[in-house]
Order: sequence, then structure tokens, then C-alpha cells
Amino acid sequence: MDRANYYRRAALARIKEKVGGYDHYVWGVPTVDGGVDVLASDCDLGKSFLDAYNADQSAKDVMGMLHFKFPRALQVWSAVGNKDHKQSSRKSHDAKSMASWLYDGYGICHLMLTGIESEAGRTWLTLYRKADKPFTKAQADYARFTIPHYLWTWLTELCPDVGTVEIEPASQLTILSAYEMTALLAHAAGGVPDEILARARDELPDHPDLSSGALKKARNRAHRKLGVSSHGALALILGRR
Repeated sequence: MDRANYYRRAALARIKEKVGGYDHYVWGVPTVDGGVDVLASDCDLGKSFLDAYNADQSAKDVMGMLHFKFPRALQVWSAVGNKDHKQSSRKSHDAKSMASWLYDGYGICHLMLTGIESEAGRTWLTLYRKADKPFTKAQADYARFTIPHYLWTWLTELCPDVGTVEIEPASQLTILSAYEMTALLAHAAGGVPDEILARARDELPDHPDLSSGALKKARNRAHRKLGVSSHGALALILGRR
């Protein structure tokens, strides 16, 4: 693990330079039993921070929920912009609660989160900034493409035995018929029913009388074959299971 730790430190130094600095980080890694472990910076965060998070915030953390579904999605979030109820009347109560917990308890103003999930498991990196200095679009663009590469290299090349999580490949979709696949993809693209139906008819010229009801039945058959919900099917399509 010495080589892995050296790589991790070098990657963090490069990331810190490119994103304009941060005060703390949490680097999460999978464990052999399917759980997670945390590699944290030598600061007042770390295990105590994660223990407090699990006790107080994890059940209502919408960022964590989004990350669990789509680990590659980059999230850039402001505790300052969400914590003040009067100035943030349109923000959800859970967002305000998380913002106050971060800002009042730890002095954190901004954070950035992204990760990956591969056959080796899941790993993520969260960067915390205490200064009221939001991450810029250029910094976010760098993080969106570069941090997952660092995480993937660290996890798959330097720590190949860290995790044992089984990932369902998108090729699982090939058990569907072309009709079912079209119905699944048409619904996954979103839109109102008429838009979804028009999209499917474009892909199925041999079914000019295709109805929304028939399309939904085909989609539901696809869900049953795959053994997933609509969200699980979307994750398979996007390769983010």
C-alpha cells in the first residue's frame, strides 16, 4: 500500500492546486465486506466527523442519496447559500439542516463531491473549503473529469483487492427484445407521454399504431426481466449501477 499512499498524496496535491485549494478532504474506499472505510486528512474531520454524520445527517442527506445512485455525478454545494432560512426560503428543510450542521459545527462553507464505481468497488472524494469562496466553473470542470481518473487509477491499479462489489454491466440489457429495449430507452429519455410515444414510433416504424399503453406494458416487461425498478433500469442504461 506504500505505492498507493504515495499516489494518493500526489493526486491530492495536484487536485488541491487545480481546484483553488481546500481545507479538508474525505477519501472513501470500499471494504472487503461491502462496506466503506474512510481515509481522511489530518484535521478535525475524520472518523469523528463521519460518526456524527451517520448519527445526525445521513438519513436525510440528499447529496449522499444522489451520489449513491450516480457516483460519477459531480456535486458542488454551498453551505453558506443554504443555511440561512430567511435568505433561502425556497431551499428544503433537509438542505438547510445539512448546511447548518456543516457551517455551525465545522466552519465549512463549500464542498465538492464525486466518485466512481467499478468492478473493484466504490470510492469517492469530498473536498471541504472553509473560506466563503465558491468553487468556479473551471475548477468544477477540472474536477468532473480528473478526479474520477485519479480515483479509478488508485482503486483498480494500485489497490486491486480493496473491494469485492459486484457491478451489473449495462450489457445485461441485451436480454431484452428490440421492442422492449426501445420502450425502455424511450421512457428513460423523459418527457410527457406524447413525446415518449413519438420517440418510440420513430424507432419502431413497423408499429405505426403503437399506443402509450402498449409502450408502458413493454417497459414494465423490461423491468421484470432485468429485475429492477425504473431507477435501476436508468442506472444500467447510463452504466452507473
